[in-house]
Amino acid sequence: MIDDQDLGFLANLLGISIYVLVITYHYIIADQKYEGNCENQNYVCFLFTEMD
Repeated sequence: MIDDQDLGFLANLLGISIYVLVITYHYIIADQKYEGNCENQNYVCFLFTEMD
């Protein structure tokens, strides 16, 4: 059975993972060189232009 210490560890790990994903997403999306500039056709540009 999972105890309180394991549950706390998993909750912290999940929180840190989500925080890192949000910061990474914001860094990629808010970076000026990716905003409306897809001439180089890199992988990140491809991923986020296909979502629109």
